[in-house]
Amino acid sequence: MSKSEDLLKRIPRNYKEVNYLKYIQIMQIPTEPDEANYDVEEYNAYVQYAMLSILLDVSITELTQLPATTIISLLTAINFMNTPIQKTRCDLDIKMIEEITYDEWVAFNKLNADGQQWENMPQILRLLIKNKSDQEIANLSIYDVMQFFFALTRSTLKSLNRFRVCLAWKILKQIVREKIQKIIKMFWHK
Repeated sequence: MSKSEDLLKRIPRNYKEVNYLKYIQIMQIPTEPDEANYDVEEYNAYVQYAMLSILLDVSITELTQLPATTIISLLTAINFMNTPIQKTRCDLDIKMIEEITYDEWVAFNKLNADGQQWENMPQILRLLIKNKSDQEIANLSIYDVMQFFFALTRSTLKSLNRFRVCLAWKILKQIVREKIQKIIKMFWHK
């Protein structure tokens, strides 16, 4: 099998085939060149090669030695990355808010601080996913991780809504209790 055939066979064709750690590396590729005099076309080519390099674990130098038809086929295969990940059902077992300890909550908030979520993703996932080993978590796809966060958001919103309803009910009971006490005092003192 030629190098081109091997790479074409290994290239991911959807988000389910992209490891989330590789996706994080791709997200860290600067979208703008550092230097003002950098050629835009050259930089765009670099970004494309960098993405392929990360996804295939092949150096950029090796990729530049491939035929143009192979590079075009590889870039066509990863065109799915220009579309957002669709929200669907999460198959991961997520800790519910009631299952998270205070220490885990504090750790989660620290890991989420200052826009460091992507860099801290392995630790965040270990905190909030149940019944997965570190190796299983490291092998998750970006699709699985995004579904996890979509589900976590839904779960958090449900918990916050339950909390808000419960709090409103308690406040309403307190107001009614105070009004009843005022009415009783009005009639009791007469």
